[in-house]
Amino acid sequence: MFVALLAAATASATFFQGALSVLAAEVIASLDMSRSMLGIAFAVFSLTSGVFSPSLGRLADRSVVRMLTVLFGLSAIGLLVAAAATSYVWVLLGALIGGVALGAGNPVTNKLILHGISQARRGLALGIKQAGPPLGLFMAGIALPPLASLVGWRWALAVAAGVPLAGAVVARVVAGGVADLPSGSDDESTTSNGDNAAGWLTAIGFAVAAGAGAIIGFLPLYSIEELGLSAGAAGWLAAVVGVTGIVARVAWGAAAPRFRHPIVPLTILAAASLAASLLILISGQLVWLVWVAAASAGLSMLGWHSVAWLALLSSVAASGVGRSTGFVQVGSSVGFAVGPPLVGVLIDTTGAYAPAWGLVAGLFAAALAMTLLWRRSHIRA
Repeated sequence: MFVALLAAATASATFFQGALSVLAAEVIASLDMSRSMLGIAFAVFSLTSGVFSPSLGRLADRSVVRMLTVLFGLSAIGLLVAAAATSYVWVLLGALIGGVALGAGNPVTNKLILHGISQARRGLALGIKQAGPPLGLFMAGIALPPLASLVGWRWALAVAAGVPLAGAVVARVVAGGVADLPSGSDDESTTSNGDNAAGWLTAIGFAVAAGAGAIIGFLPLYSIEELGLSAGAAGWLAAVVGVTGIVARVAWGAAAPRFRHPIVPLTILAAASLAASLLILISGQLVWLVWVAAASAGLSMLGWHSVAWLALLSSVAASGVGRSTGFVQVGSSVGFAVGPPLVGVLIDTTGAYAPAWGLVAGLFAAALAMTLLWRRSHIRA
């Protein structure tokens, strides 16, 4: 129940972007939005997370259960505001509210893992809780397009808000149990490389998140507009990214502790993310490759954070993990904010998706280069 609650929290914190992504065609048509405006909405969602994440991390260090309930509540409100949108401004307001919830996601859940999970089980627990966002994307991909075709995209978003609302109720019910869990942080020694690891993870996380945000935000729309897939097929494409991401996050979370250092699997994941982005780039000539690319992206870019958080938790003291997580999440949040609008602007200005996917490939190449530099500096140290 405890680990499932963590996965539900991360799924709720990130669900806004996945829901808006799979319903993008209907939303932009209804509200007369451009693709750039869609990208800006994703940017507001992520930038808000980055702005609030450090302070929310400090609050999580003080009262983690209360922040967990706030996370669920704000996630639901953001979706409801977007569902009621009569203009683009309402979409931005929903993104702003949802972004605050996103900013609390990883600080709260990482703190809970150190509070209630032993060190031997943290890798698997991190993988399961990081499986929440791709699980949310999978659910959005398979459920929201057919629901929207029946009742419209507004009611589909309103129904989706019931998921975090239910999470808020569950969080309140089990709050006492979470608060009373024995601390799993007896091993909370801080390594001398803690700040160094946080710095590298922030920079690399920016590049990975920028590329991942662009793919999550625009792959369904690309499949409809460029490849000729139906809205239902585009939803399933997002679901493929989500379900493979679930597998990746759990599997890499469990496997990462077996490596000598988390830098090794992070290098593998950065290289695989680059390969996935190149497959998307060439899918315009071979449409079937987009399904391979979607699976490859889920298995690589969505597995990155499971390993990254394990690297961070092994480098910082438990008493400050919320604050440190908030710092690293700034890089990821800014990346998620930068990637989608850049892609949207490139698509609108060039009238094609190829330059945008080329940019995404460049971002993952930068992530790989920085990981290799970190690995070299670590070996020398």
